[in-house]
Amino acid sequence: MSIEDNSARFKSIADQLKCPTGDDGLTTAAHMAENNHNMILQTIAAMKLKEYDTVLEIGPGGGRHVGSLFNEIGNLDYYGIDISELMITEATKVNQSLLRAGNLTFSLSDGVTIDFSDNFFDKVFTVNTIYFWDDRS
Repeated sequence: MSIEDNSARFKSIADQLKCPTGDDGLTTAAHMAENNHNMILQTIAAMKLKEYDTVLEIGPGGGRHVGSLFNEIGNLDYYGIDISELMITEATKVNQSLLRAGNLTFSLSDGVTIDFSDNFFDKVFTVNTIYFWDDRS
């Protein structure tokens, strides 16, 4: 494989990691969920969530871990924003029972403009997304 082929392949992988799309996006999301699982659980534990906290996650991906938040605490208001329509769709599918309960929201966001009032959230977290941000300030 040539350097150009490798470069194009790596760019394609990086693009999928940043904003999963299509069938490759579903595969990428499954790998991310598996590879990030322990880090996500450690992050959740480190946040020391309390009942009735309002939590924002930037980049929940397919949302397979969101149930862990509710298993840990019970009553939370959770908001997940992602730049990938595919990930919002997958997270919504995976978390139907929590969505019906009404204390869970997923929405599409550019990740820069977060349309909530100041101090709306008690806790905010992200796992393995910050290196995709164009402006980290």
